[in-house]
Amino acid sequence: MYRKVVTVSLLLLATLTFEAKSAAQAGTERAEIMALIARMFAAYSREDIAGVMDCWSANSPMLAEVRQLAQEDFAASEELQLTQLTLKRWEVGTDRASLRLRFNQQWRDAFTKQPARLITNLDVKFVKEAGTWKFFARKDPSPDFAASLHSAKTKEERGQLLKAEKELVTVEMLIAFGNVAVRRAAQGKFDEALRLNDISFEAAEALGEVIGKAHCYFSRGDIFRYQSRHREALTNYQSALRLFQDAKDRWWEAWTLNNLGQVYGLTGKYTDALAHFDAGLRMTREIGDRAGEANMLGNVGNIYQLTGKYSEALAKY
Repeated sequence: MYRKVVTVSLLLLATLTFEAKSAAQAGTERAEIMALIARMFAAYSREDIAGVMDCWSANSPMLAEVRQLAQEDFAASEELQLTQLTLKRWEVGTDRASLRLRFNQQWRDAFTKQPARLITNLDVKFVKEAGTWKFFARKDPSPDFAASLHSAKTKEERGQLLKAEKELVTVEMLIAFGNVAVRRAAQGKFDEALRLNDISFEAAEALGEVIGKAHCYFSRGDIFRYQSRHREALTNYQSALRLFQDAKDRWWEAWTLNNLGQVYGLTGKYTDALAHFDAGLRMTREIGDRAGEANMLGNVGNIYQLTGKYSEALAKY
């Protein structure tokens, strides 16, 4: 079993401590809630399930879910760092409170050893029991935000939503939105898939990061590939590739090379397919992505099989 090293940034804890002191000037309740949040992060730093659960109300309907997710988190990742905490939308009553909590997570997958990052937004509710504040519920606001974007009738309406909820516009949201669009394409719902992808581009523009737009082009390439619109698929994958290279995201660069290879294979351009699969294979090996390496080897084997080179295909399989 892999042992995860979980750390909470000293800067994060210092920020919590400082903000708790500042909050004390505005009200004891905020200061106590800040102290509770600091205690929760500190428990994570120790992989202390009991400490994590002690921060939660015994009456919370989420107790079992929180315990399970913490255990899975501790088992699945290494070197977890929680940084750049921000707290917004405070509402504090006598025995109920809520806020939006945002922080960055960085870790290394315990099995693949690949680095990963995630920006987390949580709408959190607190309850005061026997004079002590406890976590009561938490919810990711992103799905509701995505649904609002999808249901908005005009670009202007979406622009207002993107401005009002700008902290929810993240690369992770764009990836999730893109995944939904691609699933729609896989179901043959191409008009809906392309509309979702168009909305993703609007959100990427609001985000203002190269990597966001790269994911939009990648998803659009997938949609066109499902439609067998191979020329458009290639154009969008190539745009994604350039942007992933600009962002120095080698993992996604490798997977874009893989998808380019698939499209070239579908159109019978086997030399081009092999060139892209080989480039992706080299990259997955350089970054230590064993799952990606296995996938690329299988794709190279498929090309050799299609071209009648069965011994080479067997070697790759």
